[in-house]
Amino acid sequence: MTEKLIEDEKQGVISDDFLADIREALADQDAEHISQLTSMLVPADLGLLFDRLSNENRIKLFGYIEKTFDPELLANLSPSTFKSLVAHISIKRLASLLPELDSDDAFYIFEELDEQQQRRLLKTIPAENRANFEKILTYPEDSAARIMQQEVVIAPSFWTIEALIRFVQESENVPENFYEIYVVNPRHQPIGRVSVNQLIRHGGQKKLADIMNDDVRAIPASENQEEVAYAFRHYDLVSAPVVDEANRIIGMITSDDVVDVIDEEAQKEITQITGINNSDLSAPVLLMSYHRMAGLMVTFINSFLVIFVLSHFEGVIKAKAGLAALLPIVSGMSGASGTQIIALTVRALATKMLSPANTFKTVTRELLISSINGIVFSLILMAFIVVWYDDLFMGLVLIVSLTFTMLWAAFSGVVLPIVVDRLGLDPAINTGPLLSALTDVIGFLSVLALATAML
Repeated sequence: MTEKLIEDEKQGVISDDFLADIREALADQDAEHISQLTSMLVPADLGLLFDRLSNENRIKLFGYIEKTFDPELLANLSPSTFKSLVAHISIKRLASLLPELDSDDAFYIFEELDEQQQRRLLKTIPAENRANFEKILTYPEDSAARIMQQEVVIAPSFWTIEALIRFVQESENVPENFYEIYVVNPRHQPIGRVSVNQLIRHGGQKKLADIMNDDVRAIPASENQEEVAYAFRHYDLVSAPVVDEANRIIGMITSDDVVDVIDEEAQKEITQITGINNSDLSAPVLLMSYHRMAGLMVTFINSFLVIFVLSHFEGVIKAKAGLAALLPIVSGMSGASGTQIIALTVRALATKMLSPANTFKTVTRELLISSINGIVFSLILMAFIVVWYDDLFMGLVLIVSLTFTMLWAAFSGVVLPIVVDRLGLDPAINTGPLLSALTDVIGFLSVLALATAML
């Protein structure tokens, strides 16, 4: 059993057997077995274990490891789990843990604290750390400065490789992992970069100026993290220096930081496009309920709009009762088509594949695709209505309405996200529920209005 558990944990998976074993050890208050089990886990997997436990068992488990845990654990917890555990750590202890972490992880933990805890922590930590935190706080949320690591290796161009290696060996303030050294001028501005593999390939007396690559893609500290992720993807960056307003290096961002950003942005888009603002499965029930109400409210209001439309066409519905049964096909097909197009458009905006120059081409392309799909499904629907209801009139009404509504969904699926983006809002949050509401109302309205006109 133990070998199987160890094998599972090396794969980064908390198995159900392991989880059951931990719960049993906690129930039995078996400190030795708990220590044995948790010692198998790296901080990332230990964080996942805490997330999967009930709040009561989280507190119990934390009590057993409180004096020995790796502070990196705190950077690997979901927000709700972090809040439940940090309540059991004194500010003084927390202040002693943060210096053991890389500056980006330390600041991430600081950001997860509430305002009162942040103020108390700033009064407790050393002046140097306090100044670093306060400097980062001057930059916007979701900016490059908020995710950068302040530890960075820089050197003047006249240094030799031997001098640089000696500096790294003797310095205490270097990052734990780094891939490039940034060459700077006397004003601390980047003028070149040297990869670690270049240092290995050249002799010790070679000057950095002779081997450096002067193509440095520095990232402004105020740059949005989505733009940072795009730059790393587009230019295949492994790391990049972060510069302030005077173009002086104040930190660096590495690929592992960007992976976190990409994951965060992807989760945000997936959840927000469905109207969910919080995807933390460990969050309290009432909080999750509150976060989901906004998306549900749009659907709720939309239902009343649909009722309003239907109430104005009671006559045609009574005359053609089959229309009422078939109305959901029009709204459902157009809504599904619109959601597909919105997902593609939001993604294209995020990756900069969609611009003013190709907007018309994109809209035309989606209209053509929707025309083809609309005609195909309209013919299938027509055949069904003729066979099932033996009503050519109703078939004509529905195929015209379905094709029109799918074309509307295609047009709106491209244009709405662009308009919302130009207004400075997040298209992933605002366009999905809005398009669903519009396609429902327009779908029903087109069917019933056309049927009324043709009767």
